[in-house]
Amino acid sequence: MQKRKRPVTVVEPEARFQQLLNWYEVFVEEVERGYFLTIYNYTNELGVRQLMREVCEKGFSPAEEARVMLDQLDTRFKRMLIPAKKPLYPGYDKSHFWYHQVPRNAQWELLEDLLNEGIL
Repeated sequence: MQKRKRPVTVVEPEARFQQLLNWYEVFVEEVERGYFLTIYNYTNELGVRQLMREVCEKGFSPAEEARVMLDQLDTRFKRMLIPAKKPLYPGYDKSHFWYHQVPRNAQWELLEDLLNEGIL
C-alpha cells in the first residue's frame, strides 16, 4: 500500500505578510482598548512585529499598500506606549521600539507582571 502524500499549501510571501499585518492590527486594537493578558502573551504578540521587521531585513519588500498600513499601525501603537525602565528583551536597539516601551494603559495581569519584573 502506497502512502498518500498530504497536499502542501503554499502561501505567497505578500499574502503571508498581509496575514501578519492583520494579526498586528488586531494586537494594536487590543492595546488601544487596554491589554490585560500576561506579559508572556504580550511579548508573544510582539513577536509578530519583530517577524515583519526580520522578513524585511532579509530582502522582502512588501507592496506599497502594506508598507503604508504597517507605518499607520506603528504610529497608532506608539501613541499607546510609554518608556519602559528596562527592555522587554535585552539586546535590541531602540529602533525595535516595541521592546523598549510598554502600554500606558496596561491592565490586570500585564500591569502586575510589568511591575513585578521592574519594567514599569
